[in-house]
Amino acid sequence: MRRSRSTMVTGMKVLAATAMLAGVGAAAEWPRFRGPEGAGVAEGADPPVKWTAADYLWKTALPGRGHSSPVLWGERLFVTSAEGNPPVRHVLCLSVRDGSVLWSRRYPVTPFHLHGDNSYAAASPAVDGQRVYVLMAAADRSPLVALDHDGREIWTVDAGPYRSQHGPGSSPVVWGELVIVAHEHDEADSFVMAVDRQTGRLRWKLPRRSMKHSASTPAIYQPADGPAQVVLASRAHGIYGVDAASGKLLWEVSDLMPQRTVSSPVVAGDLVVATCGEGGVGRAMAVVRPPQRDGQKPEVVWKTTTDVPYVPTPVGKDGRLYLWRDNGMVLCVEAASGRRIWEGRVNAPFYGSPVWAAGRLYCISRRGEVFVVSAGDRFEVLAQNDLGEPSFATPAVAGTRLYLRTVSHVICVGRR
Repeated sequence: MRRSRSTMVTGMKVLAATAMLAGVGAAAEWPRFRGPEGAGVAEGADPPVKWTAADYLWKTALPGRGHSSPVLWGERLFVTSAEGNPPVRHVLCLSVRDGSVLWSRRYPVTPFHLHGDNSYAAASPAVDGQRVYVLMAAADRSPLVALDHDGREIWTVDAGPYRSQHGPGSSPVVWGELVIVAHEHDEADSFVMAVDRQTGRLRWKLPRRSMKHSASTPAIYQPADGPAQVVLASRAHGIYGVDAASGKLLWEVSDLMPQRTVSSPVVAGDLVVATCGEGGVGRAMAVVRPPQRDGQKPEVVWKTTTDVPYVPTPVGKDGRLYLWRDNGMVLCVEAASGRRIWEGRVNAPFYGSPVWAAGRLYCISRRGEVFVVSAGDRFEVLAQNDLGEPSFATPAVAGTRLYLRTVSHVICVGRR
């Protein structure tokens, strides 16, 4: 039986599209800062180790500059940027196939004071199967905006003024039917809140004390026996857990974070890890075992003031913690004890956080170099890949691809 030319062309297009999606990967969701659960772990992914600019699948210029990290859902990538004076924030949606800009939205912002290394586009979006959520904190108002995947605005909630010495940095997270925001700033009305992801209606709000703003993004901890918990870290409250559904404070160890929290808490098995610091240097780290059920108390498993990251968030994987310090020192320790397994150094400064994929750690330096380090039993630098301009962001990973944000571009590397 003879096939028509049009049938053959259609079949070839389908095969090409299938191959491209295979490269993206079946699990093409990286829904928040540092991926699923904020863990910085890309299970099942196998991105490249070495590449040059000639290997880029695509590179897309962004308006202005920014430090937020990209998030992914299906064939769409969402990212923010900012430009101008007075500044305008941009929310952009890119195709993961070719990097084309599918849509963008503009949001003017009243200027406010920022640290010299901060940006009006510091917070990363969060995304689910229906909407993308963007927190645009500012000194006069902090809109939390929900857009559908085609860029139509669904609802907006104002979290109120956010005032701090360095500017905002915390990102929203989605859990179940809720969007959760930590609004812990330098003034008296700090809080953590959750709104309905469908409508923006307030579901709960937990007042918090204010003492050196927190740029941490919440993590979600699911104990073996008990409700899911939102876990957070701040100077004012140390490390604490909140019932994700109700907003009830479940536990708190308040004396663990003597300085500002910029990195985010991370869950490593049944442990929660957080760090703090100031002056560009990590000062303290604590590892806490949350209570598993009512009546139990949290346990401080260990803590240290030595070799602590300040801005980069650790990775917890298979009973180990990987600590990537701001100065390029990288450590692997036992999560349960702090026993050092190995340490090494790469010659670069860092604000971005490492992510784990296929037994490797990927982290982007402030100069825009992607260092790839083995997550095995000894320290080994596998590659150093130059992106050509600075970056303060954290990679997004899906399948065989890395999505890398520099100050003014998004770059995709991996298999077609």
